[in-house]
Amino acid sequence: MIDQTTLDKKPLISFTLFAYNQEKYIQEAVEGALSQTYSPLEIVISDDCSTDRTFEIIKELTEDYSGPHKLIVNQNTKNYGFGAHTNKVYREISTGEWIVSAGGDDIFLPDRVEKIWTAILQNPTAKGINCALRRVDETGDFLNDIFPRKIDIKNIENETMHGAAAAYHRDIFDFFGPMDSFVQNEDNVLSLRVLLLGDIISINDISVLWRRHSNNISGK
Repeated sequence: MIDQTTLDKKPLISFTLFAYNQEKYIQEAVEGALSQTYSPLEIVISDDCSTDRTFEIIKELTEDYSGPHKLIVNQNTKNYGFGAHTNKVYREISTGEWIVSAGGDDIFLPDRVEKIWTAILQNPTAKGINCALRRVDETGDFLNDIFPRKIDIKNIENETMHGAAAAYHRDIFDFFGPMDSFVQNEDNVLSLRVLLLGDIISINDISVLWRRHSNNISGK
């Protein structure tokens, strides 16, 4: 049973949306971020110096935002690359106790952060939350559902958290420091860090529509 005092002391969570040359998809991603029902929530939308209209669309969608969440919009003055951009957003821009990872080409259901918070409440040793995904194509049509498997130190070489649907406690960034800037698959690095400090908890409810297309980093 979760007591009322715990419920009243909900932590600030950062919803971090990474964007780069995703003008075709960024509107749905931003709308999903802004629709989150959890509070208190900090939404960080960070563009890695896109060369298309991605950042212009972000500005159009956020310039008149008057919702309940704290909103931070950032555009890098140069292209950092994935690893360095991740370090900047997680360690320098976001301030939440927990950090939710989000890609600029994916779709997020409004209760995504609420589900993460529920899992955190029920698992006090958690340092990472790994959520189920619905895999969709470029147009958003259903492909298949992906449910997380148990991850521990014994199977970390074969099973890791999925970056498109992960949440991390800030401890894993404060304790270990920045990742190498050349990192492309941050979920491999961060999964090991989480297990060295605590547990990875799985959520089997779908809250992220993971879009697969020719420009996905993990698809190359």
